[in-house]
Amino acid sequence: MPRYGLLRTGLLAMFTIAWVVPTFGAAQLEEKRRVTVADTIRMTTVPEVQYAAADSSSSRIALFSPNKKEFLIVTERGIVETNEREFSLLRFETSELFRSTKPEVLLSMRSQSNRDAIRNVKWLDNETLIFSGESHDGSQVYLLHLPAREIEQLTEHSSPIVDFDFNPVLRELVYVAEPGRLSPEAAYARCARGYAITNEALDDVPRSLEDCKQPALLEGLQAYVKKPGAPAVQIPFGDYYDSLKPISLSPSGKFAIFNVFIRAVPSGWREYEDPFIRAEARASRNKGPFSWLSQYMIVDTATGQVRPVIDGPVDLTLGASIWSPDGESVVVSGAFLPLDAAEPKELSARRTHSFVIEIDLTSGNFVQISDKQLIADRWSPETNELFLRAPTRHRERGNAVFRKVGTIWTEETSLHSEPRSPERPKVTLEQDINTPPKIYACDAAHPQKQLVLDLNPQFEHIEFGKVERVTWKAKDGHGVEGGLYYPPDFRPGTRYPLVIQTHGFSQEEFWINGPWNSAFAAQPLAAQDIVVLQTGSSTEKGVDGKAQGTPEEAPRQMSTYEGAIDYLDALGLIDRDRVGIIGFSRTVYSVEYTLTHSSYHFAAATAADGFDGGYVQYLVNPYAKRDYNTVNGGDPFGTVFELWRERSPSFTVDHLHSPVRLEGYGDISSVLGNWEWYAKLILLDRPVDMIYIPDGSHLLVKPWERLTSQQGNVDWFRFWLKGEVDPDPQKREQYERWKGMLIQQKESTESSELKK
Repeated sequence: MPRYGLLRTGLLAMFTIAWVVPTFGAAQLEEKRRVTVADTIRMTTVPEVQYAAADSSSSRIALFSPNKKEFLIVTERGIVETNEREFSLLRFETSELFRSTKPEVLLSMRSQSNRDAIRNVKWLDNETLIFSGESHDGSQVYLLHLPAREIEQLTEHSSPIVDFDFNPVLRELVYVAEPGRLSPEAAYARCARGYAITNEALDDVPRSLEDCKQPALLEGLQAYVKKPGAPAVQIPFGDYYDSLKPISLSPSGKFAIFNVFIRAVPSGWREYEDPFIRAEARASRNKGPFSWLSQYMIVDTATGQVRPVIDGPVDLTLGASIWSPDGESVVVSGAFLPLDAAEPKELSARRTHSFVIEIDLTSGNFVQISDKQLIADRWSPETNELFLRAPTRHRERGNAVFRKVGTIWTEETSLHSEPRSPERPKVTLEQDINTPPKIYACDAAHPQKQLVLDLNPQFEHIEFGKVERVTWKAKDGHGVEGGLYYPPDFRPGTRYPLVIQTHGFSQEEFWINGPWNSAFAAQPLAAQDIVVLQTGSSTEKGVDGKAQGTPEEAPRQMSTYEGAIDYLDALGLIDRDRVGIIGFSRTVYSVEYTLTHSSYHFAAATAADGFDGGYVQYLVNPYAKRDYNTVNGGDPFGTVFELWRERSPSFTVDHLHSPVRLEGYGDISSVLGNWEWYAKLILLDRPVDMIYIPDGSHLLVKPWERLTSQQGNVDWFRFWLKGEVDPDPQKREQYERWKGMLIQQKESTESSELKK
């Protein structure tokens, strides 16, 4: 059996390798009980990136071996007791798939960091796997030799590795790692004679010599090439690495491709007509910060030379790269072409939309394959066909297949799927708004989908509230869709408290908490007899984007929330005097705007780790000023400052009397981002609670951090909407704070009444 890199002994102690049939936590017979936040943390899921450029899939979960005789699936669950996340690598035998056999747990690893414990699993051959794994708060690349049950460590990088690709023939590795701490000597040189602040965010400024050892936040991830028998060599590039797109080695090993966010946007990109590209290209970019415009970069692994694949941006939602079978060219989807075309019609097309193209990596020449707004999915070496698929959010676009003959690409007239061998069934993750995710399979002999694995058999003994898709008219008249979570024992005619959760809706997924696990807790709130509305987008596609990043963004969202309250009130479902609302990330802004500009009453609110369109956030993040300017009408100087006073929630916070819970995660910028509201509400003697989770990621993953946020919000809204207190003695201090706020609120209300 071949060996790759350095063999490490004693590694089995770091992992749990199980070669037995798992029980998957089969629940004991018991009465059904209502769901809790802890249940949502213990829920087994199939991990997948679902933020920013989200493109979730029901069918990309099974990793088949080259001979198709087996496949793997990675699962994740939280362990509340130890504050860990457990990841398991499950192996299924294809021939036994429809015989009600359970999978084998090849490997289980636990993570106490924000990184997944098992990531980027790949088959090298039918007996060898490669993956990145977490151990001792670090992440390295490992091989798993199945017959010998051996784990082999390939890397010994000084900082955690977050992505990689490997060529087993050449034994060549490319990987991406977090930047390491500076040595004491380097830190001393950086700061001992003073530190020049060059437009960093305030939280990126070192506050001590010890701080100077930390890498700059805006430095970003670092990429490396490691060839056999040689140390890893860093790939030099000046832009910000995009971790949403995987790094990839060509089949020949001559090239690697990765994606970056551009720091210095070419002025010519302002001529693209895409609103997002134009706005980013025209935004002021100072030294160091990066834009949100992405571009694929090619690395010559022999020389380390880096260059753009194409001199144009890539649509983040459509961008994908697929190597040709010989590795001498690459297909890129979502590519905006250079604006150097001489023919007017061609130039107009390049300005307005992206293309799917093939680039010859030696010459740099490219050919257009299609102008369809689809994602490059796979290139079949057997048929020389390229398969394009629609993004999950735009399935109405359909799929497409192109065949290459010589140097010419032509679209196939009859759309078909890539031929599948009889040994390879179709494996899917099936779920919907009321059905937890389960794994199903079908093949030619079993055309009807059959259950392969129930990820959460314990749910048979847990009672969930019913969820249904609803539509309503916003206050300004536009149509909106969302998901309505009912209490499990919903009683028609009863008016329930309402919590509005913002930032997205899907009726195709089982969102036990909502779209994210930061702040949201839909089913646990419903279990406390609170109706929850998860607000989605306009029923007319594409309309919301026109208001995004303009002065109309927040008023439009406010009309959505107000219309929802009117709609549910008219149905007799809610008590409009007991309405709460949660904003997270971008919707912190629209929620805070609503709290300070709406005439509707909100009994309580939460604003978690997000953009608020406020003055202090603008000052501490000078490189991100475009976001603040576009929603408020410009820079807050001169006459434009009056627009800020009218529009920005931070200048109208004195209108607010609702209790507000502020949450910040990660670096100190999250505290600074909330500080304006927190300090002003304290000075105004208004009820405010601020929770800081120092090591939390924007999308919270650690069990205890999720409990702090999600259970904290369940408790928060029970207290303010229902007057209920959890008797848990560990929460005594929390409720003492809140009871003090309640007294404070009553005294403030009485004082206001006397002044009238």
